[in-house]
Amino acid sequence: MSDSASRFAGVRAFIAARRRFLLLTHVGPDGDGLFSCIALSRYLRSLGKEATVVTEGPCPGFTAAFDPEGLVRGREDLLAVQDWPARFDGALVLDTGKPSRLGRLEGPVISSALPVAVIDHHIAEPDNFDCPSAIDTRAAAVGEMIADYLDEEGCAFGDPLVVRCLHAAMVYDTGQFRFTNTTAKTLRWAARLVELGAAPGEAYSIFWESHGAGSVRLMGALMGRLKLECGARLAWFTLGQEELDRSRRTSTSPFPGASSRSRWSPSSRRSRGAGCG
Repeated sequence: MSDSASRFAGVRAFIAARRRFLLLTHVGPDGDGLFSCIALSRYLRSLGKEATVVTEGPCPGFTAAFDPEGLVRGREDLLAVQDWPARFDGALVLDTGKPSRLGRLEGPVISSALPVAVIDHHIAEPDNFDCPSAIDTRAAAVGEMIADYLDEEGCAFGDPLVVRCLHAAMVYDTGQFRFTNTTAKTLRWAARLVELGAAPGEAYSIFWESHGAGSVRLMGALMGRLKLECGARLAWFTLGQEELDRSRRTSTSPFPGASSRSRWSPSSRRSRGAGCG
C-alpha cells in the first residue's frame, strides 16, 4: 500500500462499514472545512449512502452558491433529533480533530457515543478524538485531502459542485494560492479542477469581493479603533459578539451573513448532478 493510500486506510474502512453519516467541521465554519464537507457528502450520496452536513452556528451566506439545494443544516435542526444512533451510523469530522473545536456540538456528539473519524490537515494534539484519522500537515487545505481521497476511490469528478467546492476550499485556505502553505501539488490540483470546470475567480469573488453594507460598515469601525504595537509591527482590534451579530443582520453580503435552511430532512437521494462517474 502506498503512503497516500495508507494515510486514508482507517477512514476508508470507517466509511465502507457505514451508510448514514453526519458531517461536521469546526465552530465558525470557513470555506475549507465547510466546502470539503459538502463535496464529501455529495460523493457519499452518489454511492447511495446518507450524508448530512451540519454547522455549529449560522450557515455562512457564502455557502448558498455551492449548496443550491440547501442540504447544509444548522445546529438547531440536529439537536431536534433525539436519537442520533437511530439516524446516523457515524460522524465524519473535517478540518479539526479536537472535540472542543466543535463548539456547542461537542457535548451532544460525545454523549451520543457515535463512532467518529477525522480528516484534518492540522497538527494532531493530545486531546484530539481517539478515532480513525487521516491527518496530513503537508496538505494546504483539507479540501486537498478530500480531493486526494476521492481520486484514490476512482472518482471521475463528474459532479460540477464537487469540483467547485474542492477548488473553493483550496482557494480559501491558501488565500487564492498566495500563502506559504501552497505547494506544487496544490497548484496541480487547482489546474486539474479548473480543467474539470471550476471557474478560477469564482471563489475569490465570493469570499473577498462580495461585501455588503453591513460588513463594510463593520470594517470601517474596526479600522477606526485599530491599535498598533511593537513598532507598528503588530496591529489588533477587538470585536464583540453583539457587534458581529448586528453587522450580520444589516449585511447583504454573502459573508459574514447567515442563510436560512429548510426543516430537517436527512436524505439518501442522489443530488442533481451528483456522482463521480
